[in-house]
Amino acid sequence: MKTLALGPRILRPYVPLRLHLSESALRMNMFYITSSFENLQILMLSIRQSLALAPA
Repeated sequence: MKTLALGPRILRPYVPLRLHLSESALRMNMFYITSSFENLQILMLSIRQSLALAPA
């Protein structure tokens, strides 16, 4: 009976921690995705400009 009473007390602190870690990882992934997408747009824009400036 002691182990059953101790079980939830031991497990409880790890749940928010795990949730927080996964949330921060998700935020980092979203940041990297958006930043890489922005970089891709800038790259495409510069390629377009260089093609427009190049003599036909």
